[in-house]
Amino acid sequence: MADWVRIAQGSLYLDAGLYERWFAGVQTVVLLGDPLMLVLVPVVHAPAGGLLIKVRNARGDRVIHAAEGLAGRGLPTDIEGDFPAAWDSSVAALRIDMTAGGCWQDHAGGFG
Repeated sequence: MADWVRIAQGSLYLDAGLYERWFAGVQTVVLLGDPLMLVLVPVVHAPAGGLLIKVRNARGDRVIHAAEGLAGRGLPTDIEGDFPAAWDSSVAALRIDMTAGGCWQDHAGGFG
């Protein structure tokens, strides 16, 4: 089963299944990467900081407000789309492929 992350209005949206599969019990994450590949790393020790994972609805879908983090990775503030994501066990993080969504074609000149 393929996982997808929706990005809209500076936020990352995770459906309940993706959250439970890879981030169950995690309250914060760190956003790393570059305009081609974002990396969402769970923070196991919440006082260490990170971006808060908020419950979005009764189904258990989650939202991460990450406008500054996205901008800091060289992505435009108006980026929107659904992007394929896959767990990378070698780094214990979720990789989000930014080249496979509609935004890359919309910004044919590249990002940054």
